[in-house]
Amino acid sequence: MSDVTAFDNSNKHRIQQLSIFLYGDNGTINIDLDGRHAPEITILVIGNETSWALDALSTAEEQVERLLQSHAIARIPPHIKFLTIAFFGLLGLTTLLVLLLARSIPTESRQLHLRDRMWLNSNDIKEVTDSLNRPGVEPTSVLLDIHKRQISNIMVAAETKQPQPTIDKQTIFAIIPAALIVACLAYLFIASYPRAVFYWGDAIEWYDSIVARRKFIWTGIVIAFVVGVLVNLATTGLN
Repeated sequence: MSDVTAFDNSNKHRIQQLSIFLYGDNGTINIDLDGRHAPEITILVIGNETSWALDALSTAEEQVERLLQSHAIARIPPHIKFLTIAFFGLLGLTTLLVLLLARSIPTESRQLHLRDRMWLNSNDIKEVTDSLNRPGVEPTSVLLDIHKRQISNIMVAAETKQPQPTIDKQTIFAIIPAALIVACLAYLFIASYPRAVFYWGDAIEWYDSIVARRKFIWTGIVIAFVVGVLVNLATTGLN
């Protein structure tokens, strides 16, 4: 093993697979540590006696179990990680589109008052009411005045541009932390949980930096979530 651990195991030439062969009088043991695309550990025991083979296999399994990744994220297959990131990305995009659509609908149009159905605004109703209360005013002239006002309001409404979807500050304060959280999770899933590491040589410093970085990122995710909630609560209160 000293010959193996003597390798630099640098970032450009990192060890990806290690096969250990043990030869004895009673048989052989082969332990293959494959850390490539789909990391797996294979144990092969060949012996002349069943009891020896079973004991050797049990002892090898106990030692190998110590090498398994303890983090659940590191055990997730790459395609599952990709699907998870894609799901959260689509969920965030859908949420943004829904917010934009909701902002594009005028608030007043959600409640149709009587004056909206009559195409008369508040000033029109007040002036028409005053005309009806004046003595000597003919109802026909008032009715004609109402129609003129309705036509005028319809033309103004037709010429008025519909409001374009906008994002207010509250929505921005909600989107930014959410986008940061999704980006951090994507980075964690892709680059911060290697499924197999041969921990010696230059790989020690490389892996220790990854562990420190992911602790920092998880802390940042929690802070971004808390800050996003507090900012939205404060903005809602001010509004």
